[in-house]
Amino acid sequence: MQIRRLTRNAPLIAVVLLGVTACSSADATGRADRSSGAVHRTRRSCDTGAGVGKPLLAPTTETGGQSASYSNEARAPQAKSCAGMRTYLATPQPGFNLQSYVFYGHLKDSSSRVIPFSTLMQLQQAATGVGPADIHASAVTVNTGDGITVGTVAGVADSSIAVSATSNPFSLRSQIPSADPSPQYIEARVVEGQLGQPGAIIEITAQVMGQVMADPKAPPTPMQVSVRLKDVAGVGQWGYGPSGFFPQWIFPEQRKAITDRYHGSVGDYLKATNDPMTDQGSYYYSSPVVEVLAFTITVGGSVLTSGTDGEILIDYVNQTFDPRAGAIVQNGVQWTEFSTLLDDGRTMKVGKVSQSSVGLLPYAMMQATNGPRHENGALKNSMAWDMDHVTLAPDSTSSWTSPRSGKTYATKYTARLKGDDGKVNGTLTYRVVYDDQELDVDGRTVYEGLYRVTGTIDGSKVRGYAWAEIQPSGTL
Repeated sequence: MQIRRLTRNAPLIAVVLLGVTACSSADATGRADRSSGAVHRTRRSCDTGAGVGKPLLAPTTETGGQSASYSNEARAPQAKSCAGMRTYLATPQPGFNLQSYVFYGHLKDSSSRVIPFSTLMQLQQAATGVGPADIHASAVTVNTGDGITVGTVAGVADSSIAVSATSNPFSLRSQIPSADPSPQYIEARVVEGQLGQPGAIIEITAQVMGQVMADPKAPPTPMQVSVRLKDVAGVGQWGYGPSGFFPQWIFPEQRKAITDRYHGSVGDYLKATNDPMTDQGSYYYSSPVVEVLAFTITVGGSVLTSGTDGEILIDYVNQTFDPRAGAIVQNGVQWTEFSTLLDDGRTMKVGKVSQSSVGLLPYAMMQATNGPRHENGALKNSMAWDMDHVTLAPDSTSSWTSPRSGKTYATKYTARLKGDDGKVNGTLTYRVVYDDQELDVDGRTVYEGLYRVTGTIDGSKVRGYAWAEIQPSGTL
């Protein structure tokens, strides 16, 4: 779930993983037996034959309006084959309002210190003070315990910043034009394999001016970032149907039908009705297990941290909102989400969203590296919970109050997940790694950073880390 302000005059666009579905099938389209916790595998079309390796020979982009929508059929190019998916991930899609790449998780240095880290690269079509424009925003954040240090490169593409992109091999770079031989930039590139492919090697590099959130009056300091990653599992689909569509807003008439006829399952509703829900959500994909091979972060000319360990999750999101959904985005949305990386190779999305015309929408779903896959090679959800079987609550006795904004954030949360029999089959406890994880971007504050997670799933102990996004109402 990502909400970003790109410029003072650009509207906010919400990328919200809204797991209102609480569906129970492995591919989020119907019901299946979850009581045993068994993994139901499907044929992996990318394991053998022509599906392996090269993306499409002629990557293309669609101009004009593009819409994420649901379909029971594999109509979208990324749904049809491994090559189609890899080409889609690595190719600019200017017809969407927003295309976003987000890398987030933790680094671990030579002394085993855990360090929250994230990189955002996002292109958004937005209205500015001088008319419509393509706004590009890139940011890198790191937190070694003294609050977040953030560096940004943002502005109107090809005007205030230079943006370059290639699809084969994938690279995306945003740079502030400057006569200086060492300009400010942020870049992500694939140096081996292809984006979304197991085994791909990805490098993130940046040279920016870093601002310490805990000391906003301090002058920005030069920051250099180098992070090398390996995608272990390849890409996964969090959404519904063969295209991985994820609805972010369920309108009242749809919610009534889902509740009355389909027992609260959005997946069952979509599969039965084939409602496209056009412009109500996004194509939401992730590389759920990405290993850190090496990293070095330098601030002010001195090495702040370096190491050869850690784990990252990569989100790929494309979306366009229609006016009704846009009105909801701008109207008091609150959310809490934990993108959870378990030590056993499983990844979870656990969270809740609240908005006056939509209501409370809790969700929880899981993917496993050895789990089922779609025909395009993307991982399916191997487990999911109905929305009325998910509770996520803060511990009011564990909190931190920001001395800058005055806002108080919970530093401990508990998620309880129930099976179809109504009995609890999962309990997860989230505790902060560092108290000060408040991020202020252009006057908008969120609490975003790393939590440790412990608990049980189906009677087995689990542990790991989770990236949290906590957005109180009134700051959009």
